[in-house]
Amino acid sequence: MLAQNFQGAREIGKPKNMTDEECGGLPIFQAYSEKPEEPPQFAAAGVIEGTQYPFTLTHWMPSKEDLDALNSGRGLWVRFLSITVYPMAVFTLDEAGQINQ
Repeated sequence: MLAQNFQGAREIGKPKNMTDEECGGLPIFQAYSEKPEEPPQFAAAGVIEGTQYPFTLTHWMPSKEDLDALNSGRGLWVRFLSITVYPMAVFTLDEAGQINQ
């Protein structure tokens, strides 16, 4: 999959000890949300009193090869570059910008 820039995102750079072939920058959006499943257009950026869910969001587009694999029944893999697995979500949006169920 290919990381995509999106409205409100800022790019974080690759680790200094890695080459461009090993790693690239990543556009991210960070904010706080009242609900963990809210996409960025429904989240308020910055610290809000009483907010429970800080999050970082990235946007990825499947390549032709990714779509071929998914359409043939092969799964989607998520790799954490950590031994700690933090709460996360993988989702798509419908035409109205709502999270698909």
